[in-house]
Amino acid sequence: MSLQTRETPEYIEKVGSISASNPDLLREDILPTYEELQHIHQELDLEGIWYKREQVSKNISQLGLNGTCSFNSLSTGLKRKVLLRRALVGDPDILLLDEPTNHMDIDSIKELEQMMLRFTGALIFVTHDRMFLQRVATRIVEVDRARLFDQTCDYATFLGTEKRGPTGRRN
Repeated sequence: MSLQTRETPEYIEKVGSISASNPDLLREDILPTYEELQHIHQELDLEGIWYKREQVSKNISQLGLNGTCSFNSLSTGLKRKVLLRRALVGDPDILLLDEPTNHMDIDSIKELEQMMLRFTGALIFVTHDRMFLQRVATRIVEVDRARLFDQTCDYATFLGTEKRGPTGRRN
């Protein structure tokens, strides 16, 4: 329930009926606790926790999990999917991935590519998967023997100009 809907007559009526049917709720020794709970609830609303909870449930369902299985019982590929989705639910500004396609089948890699293309934050990843690199990367930064090569382009374009200076010669 959002903060806006708390002002509706239906909500006020519902709270009133709960209070009337439970006079103990109005006891003075309980009121400070109730006010604390209200404050916590408002903080959770501001943090978007209800949306995040919905996203967690959606992700559990999409992965075919029941929500009660042990993380340790999952396959390595499924663990990677769970951890990635966990990170995405947090809506990070920057996502740092190390070999994100390892232990994934082709369908999982395609799904990962789509998630990364929809991701609105900065994505930094290290990979040996050239197909993933080609489909997802928009900027290539390579470190080779203490030299940095940086281009804003896809992987194929980078390969065509790799390690070439402004004159077109290989450095």
